[in-house]
Amino acid sequence: LVGGLAVGGIGLVAAIVSTPLAAAEHLDVDLGSSFVAYGAWGPLLLLRGLAAFAVGVLAGALVGRVTPALLVSALAAMIVIFGVLILARTSYPTELASALEGRADLVASVGVVGADRRFVSQAAALAHAPAGLSDAERYAWLDAHYRPATTYIAGSDMPAVALREGLLLVGATVVAGGASVLVVDRRRPL
Repeated sequence: LVGGLAVGGIGLVAAIVSTPLAAAEHLDVDLGSSFVAYGAWGPLLLLRGLAAFAVGVLAGALVGRVTPALLVSALAAMIVIFGVLILARTSYPTELASALEGRADLVASVGVVGADRRFVSQAAALAHAPAGLSDAERYAWLDAHYRPATTYIAGSDMPAVALREGLLLVGATVVAGGASVLVVDRRRPL
């Protein structure tokens, strides 16, 4: 509990101080509606820190030995933090465009669009190329039948993606913290 309060306090200071620093670094962008410097400022710093701490405490409670617990907790915290980030982004609906309009948008994937207007990866499109073509002929066939495209999340949707990630981080923190309490409580002699 004391460690969590310390991490929360440090995370809160980092969240408050990082916001004007990120804004000063990116003067030409409204950070509130842009994926520029996403996660490097504001409340996500605090929530990521608390989630990493909770996962670390759980790893320490499960492993019990200091050095292995540090290694396991560092790995587990990275998996949770990046997993939540990827889950928040991939679960959000994307838009399709032949080119992005601004740097505030977040590219989700790059591929091609065929005559049926379906977005597929370049490798999936090349799999439909006629057999026996050389590499140069396969790419010429691809250019003749498909056009490059990108799926993206508009910068204006950043607050919704950040909220989604924040809720997932809170959930991970509560689950890991609760599991830590259960593990420690079961080890305690009566």
